[in-house]
Amino acid sequence: KEEITHLASKEDIANMATKQDIDNMLTKDDMAHLATKEEIADIPAIKVAVLKIKEIVKMIQEDQKSIFGILGEHEVSIRTLKRRSLGHN
Repeated sequence: KEEITHLASKEDIANMATKQDIDNMLTKDDMAHLATKEEIADIPAIKVAVLKIKEIVKMIQEDQKSIFGILGEHEVSIRTLKRRSLGHN
């Protein structure tokens, strides 16, 4: 009877992890790469910054289209090459 008391009950077996549960568990390496609470708190600010940059880039692209229209793509390319050759990025 003593040996029987050490066996798992039906409830114990029902609560055991399956192979799939074990396969889905995080490793210590996975845990080391998770975001911290502070990093997660910064996400809204990062999203706002990215959206602002995206809008600025869009404005620059629109301005560049206008410049191409005024000067012509060929002239803009020549000026860009001259600037690069002089080391003025």
